[in-house]
Amino acid sequence: MTAPTSAGCVSSSTTPANRNAPPAAHLVLLTAAASFGYVIFPLVTAVATMAGVLAPVVTGALVQRAADPADGYGTALTVAGLLMLGGGALAALAVRPELDKERLASR
Repeated sequence: MTAPTSAGCVSSSTTPANRNAPPAAHLVLLTAAASFGYVIFPLVTAVATMAGVLAPVVTGALVQRAADPADGYGTALTVAGLLMLGGGALAALAVRPELDKERLASR
């Protein structure tokens, strides 16, 4: 039997099958859940959209601290460019399309 939580959601932790589950079983369930897109997508989106919040703050700080606003904007653009180069290099190292092709073909 399931019991509603304070948020109105149904908690599965009170079901007879889960009540006596060892902690390792919960870890396995959490690990399996991490492979689903509906869990990862909101987290990735939240991190990605933080750039929209942080970029104006960082740019404003760089422009205000510079002796000349043009120098501040130049520094801000340089920082943005370096971040993009770093992200591109990280993606080039981490993305393996041939592995994805094999994985998708095996389904």
